[in-house]
Amino acid sequence: MQKRSLIIASIISILCSTAATAQLAQKRLFPNSDISTNIYFQTWGKKNDRISQFSMPVIYVLPLNQYVNIDVTTGFAFSRRTTAARRLAGPIDTRVRVSYLTLRDRVLLSAFVTAPTGKSRLEGDQNEVASALSDDALAFRVPNYGHGTHLNLAAVYAFQIRRGFVLGAGFGYLLKTKFQPLADDDLEYLPGDEITFTLGVDVGKKKFKLSGDASYILYETDKINDEKVFKSGNKLFLNLRWIYTGTSFGLTLFARNRTKGKNERGLGILTAESNNSNGNQLDIGGIGSISMGQKTKLLILGDTKIYAKNQYGDRGALIFSIGGGLQRQISRKFSYQTSLRLAAGSLRSGSGSETIIGIELGGGIVIRL
Repeated sequence: MQKRSLIIASIISILCSTAATAQLAQKRLFPNSDISTNIYFQTWGKKNDRISQFSMPVIYVLPLNQYVNIDVTTGFAFSRRTTAARRLAGPIDTRVRVSYLTLRDRVLLSAFVTAPTGKSRLEGDQNEVASALSDDALAFRVPNYGHGTHLNLAAVYAFQIRRGFVLGAGFGYLLKTKFQPLADDDLEYLPGDEITFTLGVDVGKKKFKLSGDASYILYETDKINDEKVFKSGNKLFLNLRWIYTGTSFGLTLFARNRTKGKNERGLGILTAESNNSNGNQLDIGGIGSISMGQKTKLLILGDTKIYAKNQYGDRGALIFSIGGGLQRQISRKFSYQTSLRLAAGSLRSGSGSETIIGIELGGGIVIRL
């Protein structure tokens, strides 16, 4: 009972934390102390344009005891676009999170602070690089830099209805501070705070499990020099996973859908858009793992991104990707992994589309202390 409550609490707390990374999502909630370093090279090319990024996130996990866990995420990223003379390079933002498990492993409290150690004041045409990195369809490991200090507070409650059936609910509040986005201008941008409500369910036993969650995110108003300029439409995020865990083979199938309402724009007085500039985003795919001995796993993965064009006819995408990887544990204290992903598809705008091809190479090591 406690184990299943812990699992669903972990899932929901990660969803409530908008800065959580995929690497942390794959870890146990309170693992042994370890340091993991991953290296990724991602590049996407279309006609007369290419955006590439080399990133190296570093994660340090320190469990103080069975109830309190601290993790720190930092690293470096180097990004370049062929149509921009300047590149973005340097450290990424640093995040420190503290998690506390209480009330018989049913309640998880967490807080994290993100410090803007990454570059925030863009120079020249660096905004063109930043714009390409932020495209959701390209899924860059580091999609943005230095967006001010963030403080996130979250609480999750999970309970078992009966054996193999767990429900959970969570709440998160993300507080943001001002930052200066341009090097040659002193204007201060204050992004709106975010409030997240999450419900989750976990059904199944040892080999087969079905889990799903729904998150609704409300956005406060963005300001420039204390003047209202933008309010993002609220977002509904649905996530469904089917998991099979066998002796030598495992499979996870997933479907994620994001729907967002109309934005509001203006100067001082905001008005809703006549059309919705946020198209629906659907991701479906799967990850399979094959054991090759006791210490080695072969990974096979594939996914499809189906992003609808918004009501202005822009930012649609249809992208397919396949890949694989290898995980190997050398000793009790050292393991490594490698991965390769190939992607191809189209970015759709207006009545036409542009073919785009992408590659991601990855590798990493984990040192258990």
